[in-house]
Amino acid sequence: MTIELNTVSYLLLTAIFSAASFIAIQNGKHPDVHPSVLNKQSDYATLRYPGESAIIKSNAFPNGAPQLTTRDRPIKTLSELYQVALNKHKGKRFAGARDSTKKSVIWQSYDGAYEKTQHIYSGLIYKAKLEASTKKESSFVGIYASNSPDTFWTEMACHWGGLVTVPIAAQATSSHIVHVIRDTKLTTLVIDETHLEYVLHLVEGTSVNHIIALGEDANYKEQENYFGLSITSFSQLQKLGKEHPMDRSETSTSDSIASIYYSTNSHKVILDVNDPEDGKSLGVVLTHKVGYIYKLKHNVLIFAIGILSISSYLAEINILYITTDNVLGYVLQAMTCFVGGSIGFEDKVLPNEFNLDVPSVLSAIKEVKPTIYASGGPFLKQVQKLILGKYGNSFLFQRGLERKDRYHKEGKLVSDCKYDMLVFRYIRQQLFGGHIRMLYLDNDDVPKVDMGSFYRSVLGAQVLKTFSCPETSSSMMTTVVFDYALEKRVVGPPLPSVRVKLVDKKEEGYTAEDSPNPRGEIHVAGSTVFVGYWNNPLATVEAIDPDGWFSTGIIGELLPNGSILLLESSK
Repeated sequence: MTIELNTVSYLLLTAIFSAASFIAIQNGKHPDVHPSVLNKQSDYATLRYPGESAIIKSNAFPNGAPQLTTRDRPIKTLSELYQVALNKHKGKRFAGARDSTKKSVIWQSYDGAYEKTQHIYSGLIYKAKLEASTKKESSFVGIYASNSPDTFWTEMACHWGGLVTVPIAAQATSSHIVHVIRDTKLTTLVIDETHLEYVLHLVEGTSVNHIIALGEDANYKEQENYFGLSITSFSQLQKLGKEHPMDRSETSTSDSIASIYYSTNSHKVILDVNDPEDGKSLGVVLTHKVGYIYKLKHNVLIFAIGILSISSYLAEINILYITTDNVLGYVLQAMTCFVGGSIGFEDKVLPNEFNLDVPSVLSAIKEVKPTIYASGGPFLKQVQKLILGKYGNSFLFQRGLERKDRYHKEGKLVSDCKYDMLVFRYIRQQLFGGHIRMLYLDNDDVPKVDMGSFYRSVLGAQVLKTFSCPETSSSMMTTVVFDYALEKRVVGPPLPSVRVKLVDKKEEGYTAEDSPNPRGEIHVAGSTVFVGYWNNPLATVEAIDPDGWFSTGIIGELLPNGSILLLESSK
């Protein structure tokens, strides 16, 4: 018997064999990237000094090539970045957050953002009598609030016009807030309206005399009379700015101070003489500076440009769960704005809300449906605990984790296997909105559990671990895309804007001659290293040597592939 095949049959068979081949290739043994890429993640200097490891830098800029400095050469300051971005991306969706009912997300476009920043800046100058670009306390604006569209616009307005932001996390303790106010002699404090009563009692007897409340418009005459302070709603501030426009400071330069970060993420603290266990953060001074490496000591933008060299996802929806005083969050926001992406913000935090309602936070993520998510290790550990408590006893869940782990060891990120269809897809839709393609995991603190592998399995997304501190304008190292089988304590190679070396800590048993790999204190140099600590030259000299190397106080091990593995703090 003979079988005749017509054209349609041939096409059908071809389609079937093509689909089968595609599935076989997708589920084959080959990794997502050639192993040689992961085996050489950094470029080594040919020479090294005694007592130090070889200096490593990003292999995107091999020896002899200048380090990454600026993506767009005409842009020299944050002010210029925002002018370019806001004019370029008109019509696009910009920033969004849930309304007070937590039932829907309100999005605002780039169209009115430029005008809004001008009004906020003018309002601050007119109402609070601030002076731009003075490099003194008269230009400082404290921001004690949750990350939100209003907070970001305030930071944009300050940097657009030459005012200096002093961010304070919404979850900060009262002692930390008072320490920051006293150290910077703040006169103006921008706060969430929910924090008002708490702040009014907290700032009594301090230098603060102007409070801007982010929230619903309200009359604060009674509180003003009782506490002797000027209290202005955010909408009233913008109205005043519109009525009394102020020219942007033309004296703002690349050396002008952009922000002072008293982050709890800083590796350097002052010991409290009354309570030695209560360390006080030093003020990390970050400038606007952008330019060629031989002109630079620091700039906020270069780290973000390094992120762009790793990921092209920033033009999509980005949501952060990072405190206001973590510069990583601000850098990601600024560069998302620069490329015309959308930024989603989670719900505001109430004063003294140290134990967050994780399901409530996740419900905000589900509403926004981000493609990029950035958060600190502590919060993601809580989410991991919630997921394991809810699904950890499931046979399919456990088998799915085991199967995904084998895929990772084979160098593959799989998001469409049978366990995704049976378990993981439902979890990521219900908890994360179902669209996350990349997760930034900031400062995982030498974890006991490998959260990177866990979230790669559950989300089917790239997970980048960042090693950050404000002294280096947030991240100094980030794990490589496609590196799925890395050891859980690895924080990756240097970003393109910095160089890294390990220096002997013989008193603790770590040296560059250790076998099998060099070990020592992590030192960082490059265009993202800060200029110094506010009003503390002694601490600055101790932290940064004459050649510009910042000593982090963290012990690391240099692996053969050019990535750094964290060991333990030398403190």
